[in-house]
Amino acid sequence: MSLFLENNKFLKVLISFIIVITVSSCSKSFLNPQPKSMDRMGSGGTTLNVIYANDLVTSVSREDCKETVNSNNCLFFKDSDATPLKSFNSGNIAAELKEGPIYFIIPNQNNVISPVNMTYYNDPNAISKTTSTEVRVKLFHKESGRFKEIVLSAQRYIHYESYTELNNIAILHDPEVAYLIVSFDILKNPSLKSGSYEGEFLAQGKSPLSVHADYSKEIKVKVFIDIK
Repeated sequence: MSLFLENNKFLKVLISFIIVITVSSCSKSFLNPQPKSMDRMGSGGTTLNVIYANDLVTSVSREDCKETVNSNNCLFFKDSDATPLKSFNSGNIAAELKEGPIYFIIPNQNNVISPVNMTYYNDPNAISKTTSTEVRVKLFHKESGRFKEIVLSAQRYIHYESYTELNNIAILHDPEVAYLIVSFDILKNPSLKSGSYEGEFLAQGKSPLSVHADYSKEIKVKVFIDIK
């Protein structure tokens, strides 16, 4: 009988010890949550080391922002540069499909406001180098730890110095030419505080032709803006 009581006391002590360890471990995880690093923008392209807060990008890698003859897959802006505008250039997406036209949309995302549907007008007088679509994207401001809305300009380059809004399917010259161009203009963002802004969003190249109804080209636009 005494042996049973002693064993019972031992079991109670052991159970109490396990409960204390478990509660302590859970409390530590709750108080010190670890950020998750993952690629949330779909398959294809380079996987970025991305940390999310409230489903918005808070940190992106500047690696693999390589420039080629026909493309520059990151948008860089430094207001100290002699030529501060460094546009994102997707390269000729239409050449991949080889049966144009190709237009671009920016699908629904938590951090972006932009047109998501195709449009069409073919007025040569409304197509020029300055034609663009306004894209409002929330980028992470590293100094304040907050997200700030940045105004970018997106264009669809269609050959011979001709540009349309990104979602316009107009064809003036060659249906197999379509570049997505995204740029930053400090004059359209006069209230930005100094510091570093960074983030990314997803664009898509699509075809209006029924034979290519399932075609969708995902394009990651990575943005790095440094303002003194």
